[in-house]
Amino acid sequence: MADLADIAQAHIETVAAAAVKNASAKVYTGKSSLYCCECCEPIPEARRDAVPGCSLCVYCQQILEAKR
Repeated sequence: MADLADIAQAHIETVAAAAVKNASAKVYTGKSSLYCCECCEPIPEARRDAVPGCSLCVYCQQILEAKR
């Protein structure tokens, strides 16, 4: 029979695996948008070069990540 430590360890492993899977799903590819899809402000060229395929400005990306 599993004790409390075994149950906690299994839970930690499940949560960690889900977090890794979630993080790897956000791989940007392709051509970046010139304008943010949320606020319609121009996305700076430096961001478009640094994050290929981005569609949000830094501010809107931060808001999106904070909501998750």
